[in-house]
Amino acid sequence: MTEINLFTVPPASLHTIAAALPYLAGHLMARGHHVRIVDLNVELARSCAPSGAISRLMGQIIDADDVAGLALAEQELNAWQEVAFGDPAPSIDASWADVARRAEVIPAQVIEHLAATMIRENAIHEGLIGVSCLGQDQLAVALRMARRVKAIDPAAVVIAGGPMLTTASRCFPDAPPLDAFDYIIANNGATAFEALLDTIGHPEVSVPNDIVSVDRSEVQVRLKSIGLPMGRPEPPMFPPALIAGVLSPRPVLPVFSAQGCSYGECNFCSSQRAVTPYRPTMMRWIVAEMDRLHTEHGVSDFDIVDNNFDPRRIGALVAALGDGRRRYRWKATARFYEEFDVPFLRSAVDAGCGLLCLGLESYDDDSLAAMQKGYTTATIDRVLKAAHAVDLPVHLYAIVGHPSETLHGRRATLDFLRDEQHLYTSAYLQVYDANLSAGVFVSTAQGDHDTMAGSVANLLGELTNDMPELQMHADHGGVLVRRPGHPRCEELLFLALNDASRR
Repeated sequence: MTEINLFTVPPASLHTIAAALPYLAGHLMARGHHVRIVDLNVELARSCAPSGAISRLMGQIIDADDVAGLALAEQELNAWQEVAFGDPAPSIDASWADVARRAEVIPAQVIEHLAATMIRENAIHEGLIGVSCLGQDQLAVALRMARRVKAIDPAAVVIAGGPMLTTASRCFPDAPPLDAFDYIIANNGATAFEALLDTIGHPEVSVPNDIVSVDRSEVQVRLKSIGLPMGRPEPPMFPPALIAGVLSPRPVLPVFSAQGCSYGECNFCSSQRAVTPYRPTMMRWIVAEMDRLHTEHGVSDFDIVDNNFDPRRIGALVAALGDGRRRYRWKATARFYEEFDVPFLRSAVDAGCGLLCLGLESYDDDSLAAMQKGYTTATIDRVLKAAHAVDLPVHLYAIVGHPSETLHGRRATLDFLRDEQHLYTSAYLQVYDANLSAGVFVSTAQGDHDTMAGSVANLLGELTNDMPELQMHADHGGVLVRRPGHPRCEELLFLALNDASRR
């Protein structure tokens, strides 16, 4: 049996628990290892963020004033995070050097606090240290933090993994800074981590291809994957301390539905069928997991982790939830489908659907065809009107600067978002090659690509001029817009709207 400490590193959502570490922990525990999960992101916020903002985030949601209070608390936390992590200038430099640049602007006292917490927690339960990097800024923090941990305790074994490392190892042209980590796990996280445990301390056992040790000068990657083995995943581990640490009126826990995408044709996405196999889990397993989490932890709100929770899967979940005895609420992500009409979406709402996240990408038929989205603006119109008719909140994702985008197409997308605000609650506009957080925004561009948006700063300026009534928050990948009075966090959003409307 191996002792393992898994750490969530900031910056990350303070309101939700990412699926990666709990499912990895469940997989390793089922194979006899002892695992702990520590959320350094929330620990740092509780220690250093404005206490008033935290108390408002944890308060009851009763009326519109409480919703407005949540939005204000979000703004305070955004401002605090930008200061805490140095708010590095945006860059489209797809390199390890850019990650290092982001890392250097993080104040030393923040890194010292995180490293000291990691060393303390690891001393309590001595073992291997694992860190998960979901995005570019998280990777920058992990690099600095790992160096500091090794400086304090050279014997510490630090293992890094996550989709950002898989992306970086495939797309970044310069040499990775392997001095920060003892091992890097790319691709199939759960199975590769398990194989790594068999090699540590046993030099006669060869290291699998999905693992990179400090003795190698180049990261070799075959494909990107969510990292769960085929078949039914082991029940994830959500220790009470992890759930209690979430800054939300009620925790929203992830429930794994599928690896890959049931559509798998969008040309900008790393979940194409040719790259990532589609591996759904059985719906009765999903409902059994929801029942287990409700029984063990009293949780009733869930995030269905699926790149494309399509009509067939949604319909199956509605049927599997049964006759209404389960009072669960859930959110899901999908494409636009003709099947998403009023009767279908009403059945989803009646079964607890509180938020639907949809990949708009563009409101231009030529761009949609070039992206291989498989639907038209007519479908977008019908679906959004149906969701509005059944009071189902919708969050949209859009891409600005795709190689297929024309000035007319980009203008059509922005005009749609400006003129049809009543049909959605929030939207995130990703600048096509602003960073590699999703990996594919640079890798699918052919040759030099000059985005029409130019930069996040330019996009933010244009949106501010076009939609002054909307609230906006820019990060290093794009701009999130939302209707006034609604919290930025999508999970808080659907909880707030449902609570306010049901009282």
